[in-house]
Amino acid sequence: MRVQHPCLLFGSSQSPMYCYPAVYGDQGLLLLLENEASSESLNLEWLDLSNAKAVEELNQKVHLPAHHGSPVDANIFLFSKKDSTLGYRILLQTEDHALSLVQQSPRLMWTREEALANIVTSELVELPISNSEEFFETLHEEFGKSAGNVVTAFIQRVTSQLVQVQHWLTSLHGRKHSPIARNDGGGNAAGGDAMENMQREDFLRDQFNLHRMIVVVTAVGKVFGIDSRDGSLHWHLFARGIRPFRRVIDGNEETLQDSYQLAVLRSVQHFPLEPLAVLFADSQVSACSTSAVLFFNPITGKIQPDEAAGLSSAPSTSFSWACLPFKPLTTVFLPAADSSARRVMAVLDQERQVHIVPASESAEESVLALPQSVFMYVGGSQSNQLEGYQLTHSKEDGFAASPRWQVNIPSNEVVVSMVSKSPKEVINSVGTVMTNGSVHYKYLNPNLIAVVTHGRDELKPSLSVYLVDGVTGAVVYHGQHKALHGPVQVVHSDNWLVYSAFNGKLRRSEINVVELFQGLTQPPSEAFSSLKVPSDVTVLSQSYIFRSAISALAVSYTRRGVTHRDVLFGMDNGAILSLVKFFMDPHRPLAPSADQPEGVIPYIPELPFNSLSLINYNQSVTSINHIKSVPSGLESTTLVFAHGLDLFFTRLTPSKTFDVLPADFDRLFIIGILLLLGTVTFVSARLSAQKALQHAWK
Repeated sequence: MRVQHPCLLFGSSQSPMYCYPAVYGDQGLLLLLENEASSESLNLEWLDLSNAKAVEELNQKVHLPAHHGSPVDANIFLFSKKDSTLGYRILLQTEDHALSLVQQSPRLMWTREEALANIVTSELVELPISNSEEFFETLHEEFGKSAGNVVTAFIQRVTSQLVQVQHWLTSLHGRKHSPIARNDGGGNAAGGDAMENMQREDFLRDQFNLHRMIVVVTAVGKVFGIDSRDGSLHWHLFARGIRPFRRVIDGNEETLQDSYQLAVLRSVQHFPLEPLAVLFADSQVSACSTSAVLFFNPITGKIQPDEAAGLSSAPSTSFSWACLPFKPLTTVFLPAADSSARRVMAVLDQERQVHIVPASESAEESVLALPQSVFMYVGGSQSNQLEGYQLTHSKEDGFAASPRWQVNIPSNEVVVSMVSKSPKEVINSVGTVMTNGSVHYKYLNPNLIAVVTHGRDELKPSLSVYLVDGVTGAVVYHGQHKALHGPVQVVHSDNWLVYSAFNGKLRRSEINVVELFQGLTQPPSEAFSSLKVPSDVTVLSQSYIFRSAISALAVSYTRRGVTHRDVLFGMDNGAILSLVKFFMDPHRPLAPSADQPEGVIPYIPELPFNSLSLINYNQSVTSINHIKSVPSGLESTTLVFAHGLDLFFTRLTPSKTFDVLPADFDRLFIIGILLLLGTVTFVSARLSAQKALQHAWK
């Protein structure tokens, strides 16, 4: 029997009691569930409704971890055992959307973390390096610096040796070959100190930085740390009372992808300082009407409540997060760090006030030393206005956001997506070589914002694309497509923009690509400035037909940008296709000509679909809603994480593994050749010496 809404009988907020009626034959029973969060236990008590007496043989107590929250629903199945006694199974749903099976034994038979089916945002975090690697890092830092004098060199030498002694003592104390301690859900890593847990031998960075901790935040407010190697859950914490930021369009409230704001403030590169991540979220607690902030260690899941000091006006005592006195609209990383090696962020709230995170004196001093060349943009929330602000600061007036530009989107359009380029993107090629030997130089503007809108008239669908400079507000490009409508997927990289939509008139999915160039004259080698816009910006665009509906788009990123980029398509059938950007080149001609890039293929409306390019092979990922790509330690390899109802992680090599020896490399043959050459060299040297000696005695 299933009860949609259980009744709350009595009990405090720390130990509520719920009742669930059940019927077996002509016998009526009442299940009382009492959740004791302090002792992490769930009491199951049964009452016979015919006489209001307890059924002692059915009562039991099971362990329910605190990170699951309170029960919210239960499906009860009563049955008769072989000995004619009454038995039961209970499918229990808890506050964090987890499903657990309770049998007539004092434990949970199994638990499924169903919150992972609704991931909102994710981050792939690097793992800590081993003590031996830290030793080499210290030597590299010591000898990589040019000492000004003998005293400075001596101080560097002594400092490095002290660090090496510290690492040696730490290795003697922490030689325990056990996996990293799991988090108990309350932010405390069981099994020892957090930094000791970070140095477990089986949870350290590998040689090529392929092993990562995947930090995901779900819609219900639960945060997980997933091992990319085998998908195991290393830690989890339940931030009860938070939800993703939402926006209102035409009176309808909707949740956007990446509507949590998750960022890593301090990575593992600053050992022995613990890594630090921050999560901004919307609050759904009446006592906090603005927003919430949560600081935690992304490797161990340990909550860092002290980091919120200076930001929160009223820290919450019943929740793991702190209440902020403002609601953030956008965040931007600044090229600065405070004295604790934490990256500094500028947060713009709804009142257009600027807040510095972390809120420390050293962070504010580092921002005051920066030139006033930081710009932020907001828009697309409740109005059709895009606004640009410049971060200004002074010791007297503090930090402020000065309005710099405003772009008005037509009132008959609705903003559905705003995408900027990745700040970590590395560009290796600045131009395209044409057949006649000339070079068509790219318009590499890192401040471009891609804004996609659709028409409000459902009978006449349309799609518009704007490329707006985030510093000046200039509209570099505007294109419109009739008969196209959402869902829209956008990826913005290099000098190009790729977006997908559905053509309702022709009943097919279409891919559109836009590329920007700035002529045949090589741009100056100095840093790019949006204030010096070239007058001859050329825009090329083309459209293609795609054979399947698209639910997610992404682009592969590598460490140095040498490897060519692949566009990753998440399709409705659960497949993930990796397609070379070369096939979506707007230079593809209808007929060969001299004014085209070298090696370009003629234009064909349909994009090629090769089943060998499916990176998940036969492992379908149901309902893909986001794909994330990050560089690895190898230039040839990028790490790809996709999530929907399923989770998928893999390595992708768009240009093959050109920087790694193949598995069938004949090492024994090379070793034999080297030994043979060494032997021949040694024998030849001996013979030559003897010959020279004999010649000298003649």
